[in-house]
Amino acid sequence: MYTDMTDEQMQALLRSNYYAHLACNGNDGLYLVPITYFYENGMIYSYTHDGKKIDILRNQNPSVC
Repeated sequence: MYTDMTDEQMQALLRSNYYAHLACNGNDGLYLVPITYFYENGMIYSYTHDGKKIDILRNQNPSVC
């Protein structure tokens, strides 16, 4: 059974991991890639190089999930 997470549970999950998937929707459709991240003070930090996801985020659609 699935239930909604509380803010505290969500933050604990984000703090206890460093690996996730980032999805963005560009002109060619959905693009999903693995990322590493760091969560601190309500912010998610990640590092990347220029490539397809950066092109989508900068030039097509800045929204991600």
